[in-house]
Amino acid sequence: APNTLLAAFGNFPGCISGARVSIDGSSTIVFGSSPTQINFLVPPGVAGKQAASVQITCGELTYLPVTMQIAVATPAIFTASQDGVGQAAIVNQDGSVQTPSPLGTVVTLYGTSFGLLVHDGPDGLAHTVLPVTAYIGGAAATVLYAGEAPGYTSGLQQINVLIPLDSPTGASVPLQVVVGGFGTQGGL
Repeated sequence: APNTLLAAFGNFPGCISGARVSIDGSSTIVFGSSPTQINFLVPPGVAGKQAASVQITCGELTYLPVTMQIAVATPAIFTASQDGVGQAAIVNQDGSVQTPSPLGTVVTLYGTSFGLLVHDGPDGLAHTVLPVTAYIGGAAATVLYAGEAPGYTSGLQQINVLIPLDSPTGASVPLQVVVGGFGTQGGL
């Protein structure tokens, strides 16, 4: 989806640094590369397409293009374990990280692939175009902000959520974020 942080895994000899990635012939941002992984941005320009061609170049070696399917959004929330399951990577209202979050407070979550963003807010930030909802323990939470994570790289999105007073409490409360009808991964 547009504005997605993506990783390509494979055998990329010569890609210790300086990899280049093009999507449908246009260069995109590369965040890092190694002989086995290249991290890059799926740019907003893929919006409205069904598929796009991805081509990787390392030095003088250009790999055959690969076709990837494009969606409106495929939201994912980053987790503390960095494997996409379990405890969401959360910053509490008081600035603490990965500690219990009291009911009625605001938590900040980070993710990617929320789709198109628009710079229309009075705050100067890029907000999501698609509607965003959140559920904590099945209780609807108030989304205070969803969009670009200020001060960070393109492709990293932030969502600020007010924990509902009727949310269940405990060590493992399920979390779901829905962007334009597309839900985040299970197991959060």
